[in-house]
Amino acid sequence: MVSKQAPNPGEKRAAQAPLEDQGHVIAVVDQHLRAAAAERASDVHLEPKEDEVRVRFRIEGVLQERKALPLGLGIAVISRLKMMSKMDMAERRIPQDGNFGMVQAGSERHVRASTFPSAHGETMVLHISGTAMALKELRELGMPKAILPVVIEAANRPSGVILTTGPAGSGKTSTLYSLVQALDPVRRSIVTLEDGVEIKLASLTQGETNARAGFTFASGLHAIEGQDPDVILVGELPDFETAQTAFRCALTGRLVLSTLHAGSTVEAITRLLDMGVEPFAVSAGLSVIIAQRLVRKLCDACKKLEPSNAEAIATVLAFRQRRSGAALQAAGVQRVRHDRLPRQGRDLRGRGRGRRDARRHPFQEPDPRLPPAARRPPGPDPAPRRLGTRPRRRNHRRRSNASLLTR
Repeated sequence: MVSKQAPNPGEKRAAQAPLEDQGHVIAVVDQHLRAAAAERASDVHLEPKEDEVRVRFRIEGVLQERKALPLGLGIAVISRLKMMSKMDMAERRIPQDGNFGMVQAGSERHVRASTFPSAHGETMVLHISGTAMALKELRELGMPKAILPVVIEAANRPSGVILTTGPAGSGKTSTLYSLVQALDPVRRSIVTLEDGVEIKLASLTQGETNARAGFTFASGLHAIEGQDPDVILVGELPDFETAQTAFRCALTGRLVLSTLHAGSTVEAITRLLDMGVEPFAVSAGLSVIIAQRLVRKLCDACKKLEPSNAEAIATVLAFRQRRSGAALQAAGVQRVRHDRLPRQGRDLRGRGRGRRDARRHPFQEPDPRLPPAARRPPGPDPAPRRLGTRPRRRNHRRRSNASLLTR
């Protein structure tokens, strides 16, 4: 007779977190996703260290530090994100990829998650993309006026290859979606093939690669050729077989849009030849190559006109200006971040404390938008009330005319 040993209650509690802890982890995950959407961050980095989990947001191409999480809470947050991304929760030895969707700020957003095993635990990076961030007109992308008509003419052709080049995160896919949005989806059959569909459009036939099942860009393009497409959008040209199939589709009367990892337009042609594409196919099938970069805009609140530095401009552009002039530069302004300064009238624990407590947190210079009474430097706490004295009574029944009108 074999007796079945009962599980240890302590191990069961260690394997499954309490419900209140799970609720706190869910709240922290939602808070970070909302903050990333509010600040228009493209990536969220969660990096475990010895005693904490480092949190950073990539905003306009620059990583910015955020408040770190305790180690236990940060690991639980990463586990929660792995579950949302449909990853293997028990696997921590190899990298994993996943994705999930969410609705933040009234718009649907697609999140691609990636884990990497490091010395202190799994590092997770979330790449956030939204429909509103990508579906823009070509004139809103910042293209020069001399280049815009050439790109529109190439998109209206029945065949050819349009390539966008640039570093990772420079907006190559957004440019391709803007081109596809300008086409007629009723008269043209448009098929897309991507490594994870970031933006779902009802008027397109969108496909997603699956490396585990053997569905790659090369095999997907071979299958799309039999679907009678007019326009094909390929996420990237990673190898020779994919590039050769893409140019064969362009030579047979189809319009192909794709991205290529190259530094400039000239380097893109060299890259195609190094991959093994025939020179006659490149010269006959290639229509336009767009090289782009992500440029940060100046702040509207602090930019001002100052004399330009001719020497600095010559060093960057490798040529000297004909005449010196003025240029807009950012002077700098201090802004209040919600994760550093408590809201006016509430302390860090969420209880009402009045405007005096909001001044006691000297995290930065006083905000000039506040009234003069709230801009005084932080001073000592007011003297405590003496025993035996009664506080001043307030008439809570008194209402103003504005409050009566609103009720």
